[in-house]
Amino acid sequence: MAIGAAFLISGCAIDYHAPVKAPSGILFNSYKQPLTTDFHYTPTGPATKRTSHATTKYFQDIILTGINVAWDDAEIASIARSGGIEEVAYAELEVLNILGVYAEYKVVIHGN
Repeated sequence: MAIGAAFLISGCAIDYHAPVKAPSGILFNSYKQPLTTDFHYTPTGPATKRTSHATTKYFQDIILTGINVAWDDAEIASIARSGGIEEVAYAELEVLNILGVYAEYKVVIHGN
C-alpha cells in the first residue's frame, strides 16, 4: 500500500492531456501543440517580443529493464527567467518521438 501511495504522490499516475493533441505515429512523431488554453486576451505576433525555450529528453529501455528516464528542466517559470521574460503570454510544446524509445519535449514560452 505504501508503494501505491508513493506512486500516486510522485505524479507518475497523473496522465497530462494537452488542450490539443496530434495523432501519434508508430515509428516517428513530431508535432507542436499549445499549452495555453485561453487565447481570448493573449497577445500574439509582434506584440510578444521575446521567446525562450528548454528541452527535456526522455529514454525508455524497452528491452532490458523497462525503466523510463527523463532529464533536463522544462519548467515555465525558469524558462521565462532565463529568457528575460517578465510576463508570459502563452506557451507551446514541441514533441519529437522516435519508436517510443527516445523523445524530446521542448517547451517554448512567448512573452515580454
